[in-house]
Amino acid sequence: MPGDVFYPLKMAREQVSFALTRAPERRVELRLTFASHRLAELMNMAEKRGRIDPRILRRLLREASLALAEARPLPEKRLDLFLERLQAFNAYQRRMLEQLIPRLPKAQRPTVRRAIRTCRERDRWMRRTSPQQLQSAPPERDGCWDDCDRN
Repeated sequence: MPGDVFYPLKMAREQVSFALTRAPERRVELRLTFASHRLAELMNMAEKRGRIDPRILRRLLREASLALAEARPLPEKRLDLFLERLQAFNAYQRRMLEQLIPRLPKAQRPTVRRAIRTCRERDRWMRRTSPQQLQSAPPERDGCWDDCDRN
């Protein structure tokens, strides 16, 4: 977990693993795996410490955004499948964040609510964007994908 003595090693191992991965489909999978790890860390942190680290929340949202960027060069059929998986993960992530709110100190709740709004915006964006549109025009930098990076 974040704060543990070996956590920086875990993060470095992830970065090295990603840097050594060349296949676009595998890079996308790694991004989703990393996002899943960050979500598990958030839930574990809330359970054990009664609070979360907002940096982990930002990393969680950022990994999903980076997964989408990595997916752009995939063939259309693969991209379509990936978008379905990302939508399912996004919905799961939103539900888990919603469950966190009552367990957190009041001061942290607005940050989590912002992340939930980001998930909702992502969902709307993905529902109205076809794989062809994604390949030709990624989400705007200052759109919902980067909302929590600014906060």
